[in-house]
Amino acid sequence: KIAFLRGLACDDLQKAFAYFSGHGISDDNLILELQEEFSQERLLLIDGKSITPEKQQHLNSLESPQNDYRAVFAVDMLNEGWDVLNLFDIVRLYDTRDAKGNKPGKTTMQEAQLIGRGARYFAFHDPNKPDRIGMRKYDDDLDNPLRVIEKLHYHSQHNPRYIQELHSALVSTGIMAEQYIEVEENLKEEFKQSRLYKSGVIFKNEQKEIAPEEKNVDGLSDTIRNKRYEVTMPTGQQKSGDIFGRYAAPELTAQGRATLKFSDLGENVVRTAINRFSELHFDKLHALFPSLTSIRMFMQDARYLSRIQFVVIGASDEIEIGKMSQKNKLYVATEVLSQIVPLLSKQEKQYVGTTEFKPADIKITFRDHKLRFENTHSGEQIGKSMNNPYNTGYHLDLGTRNWYAYTDCFGTSEEKELVKYIDSIYMKLHDKYSEEVWLVRNELDFKIYNFEDGKAFAPDFVLFLRRKDGENYDNLQIFIEPKGTHLLANDQWKEDFLNRIQGADIGMFTLKGEKFNIYGVPFFNRDSNRPEKLQNFEAQLKEITGLTPNPNFLYS
Repeated sequence: KIAFLRGLACDDLQKAFAYFSGHGISDDNLILELQEEFSQERLLLIDGKSITPEKQQHLNSLESPQNDYRAVFAVDMLNEGWDVLNLFDIVRLYDTRDAKGNKPGKTTMQEAQLIGRGARYFAFHDPNKPDRIGMRKYDDDLDNPLRVIEKLHYHSQHNPRYIQELHSALVSTGIMAEQYIEVEENLKEEFKQSRLYKSGVIFKNEQKEIAPEEKNVDGLSDTIRNKRYEVTMPTGQQKSGDIFGRYAAPELTAQGRATLKFSDLGENVVRTAINRFSELHFDKLHALFPSLTSIRMFMQDARYLSRIQFVVIGASDEIEIGKMSQKNKLYVATEVLSQIVPLLSKQEKQYVGTTEFKPADIKITFRDHKLRFENTHSGEQIGKSMNNPYNTGYHLDLGTRNWYAYTDCFGTSEEKELVKYIDSIYMKLHDKYSEEVWLVRNELDFKIYNFEDGKAFAPDFVLFLRRKDGENYDNLQIFIEPKGTHLLANDQWKEDFLNRIQGADIGMFTLKGEKFNIYGVPFFNRDSNRPEKLQNFEAQLKEITGLTPNPNFLYS
């Protein structure tokens, strides 16, 4: 059976089999382990019409390390109100359909909702992605090995009509996009044969935890204060109707959104909500924030709760702060605090980015990528090939550009404009740095860490330049980040960080007799309404490389 499955296995199973083989796990041992993991005492059979309190408790604690159940057989169950983080597979054990008039039936909609619950929860936090807490992290990076931890598999008999109905239900509920495109972004063979790839290095810094005696915690972290919180108000009503597609009942789908702050809810309400959480008792808070003097300070000080914003979703006449009942205010405060409390444990650790940059091999750092993008059929550039001659305004045949490391670029319009900018000054670069000119796209292959708080940042590009200097070589490594105008303010910390990476001050190294200078430059942005952005970028690039800017590029 195992040998037979090896020949039919999908990509994830093939990787699993390779892992088993690499760790000396034979087929016989694998069978024994599976039999143990899925033995009868680790299977839970539940029926929605006759579930016992004991089984209900087991069902609601599947995430607990002490819960040994590995599979749940459900009959008329799990349709609503069941949340679990560690759901990886759903197996459909029946083959009936109840679609009518080319619309998904009730059973199909329930299955779509169950898939949605499994797909929308995220079971782990990646410390390298502090800005993706509670969000999927690897959907667009198909080759990332951690992607399997966020993947849900749905198994059913081969029934194309049912699969199409299920797909329609998933699209109509917003769980998945109608279409995706998958592309390959591979390193060029000529780059793999280059000196830079074979023996070159990239310098990057590290994230370092601050020792307890060095911590200076005087408020909630930026991650907590700036996170997007949402609360959906319970309606307290029951209505029926179709909420999907063009036949949607407006009384069921019409909802308003209001952005509020804790200070809007009233001190008594917030204090009552705080009292519901043992983690927010003053002794616990004071241990995290030694400068905190009272619960009132925790509620009123801008460094803590008072200015945290959250979006309340519900009936328009119920979410206006002037019309909201005290009961609903308490509900909102409690719901937002329930989202904040799990993040407090991360307050205990503080980080900085080291000012020392260490070399890492290029050939280990950068890799081929399989990427996936939502096909929006819009004018957005993300996911579109630069090699495509019909990509008006952004076309560049990267196959003929022997300075670009990858076969194509599928990035944003700003990223493609940066590639075209480098193309416009390439001959000047090559004249001065004749040994090596390479622009390498960073598809989350590496990160650098902000000096002040250790926040991770993956610059979109690195420009490598190399020239002969007498008997030795000079090497430049320049971090470049194209940035859309709509993101400039929010990502200002990234530009500040890049501007602090300046050669002799921080990034000058000697390795095997060769000199290396590491630089960051201001954001690349060519918005005609913000000409100073491109001017700042070009001025810094000129100072680093000694090249004159391209005066015609801004409006070309």
